[in-house]
Amino acid sequence: MKVLPALVLMTAALSAAARAEPAGAWQPLLDMNLSRFDVYLSFRGDQIMSVIKGTAPANLKPVGLNPPGQNVFTMLEQDGKPVLRISGEYYGCAATKQEFSNYHFRARVKWGEKKWEPRLAELRVGASQIVAVENGIRPHAAG
Repeated sequence: MKVLPALVLMTAALSAAARAEPAGAWQPLLDMNLSRFDVYLSFRGDQIMSVIKGTAPANLKPVGLNPPGQNVFTMLEQDGKPVLRISGEYYGCAATKQEFSNYHFRARVKWGEKKWEPRLAELRVGASQIVAVENGIRPHAAG
């Protein structure tokens, strides 16, 4: 199997029950258009440390919400299922447009070969490293 140059690869096992739906009404969140999500991109990995330290140029701005043509969060199909590919080149997030409660979250995480600043030196060697390496999943995030 070809290894994708992705930081994180999550399968479509991600599903949730909407607050307005009756108990037991499940709906998948991933589709090939990523239509149930908003995407926010902040800064490239090589810029983020200067932003955190307060040394970034004054004209450096985050990319923003749902930027046209973004390719950090993309969808592909694997074994007949939609898969969310996250390149990791920019710091950012994909957040559901709808709020959910009473849900079950399942994801399969797979690390690719490509790494970006400032994480070039971090190891990703098997399951023993899974705790040490940030997977970026934030259930119940708001803001």
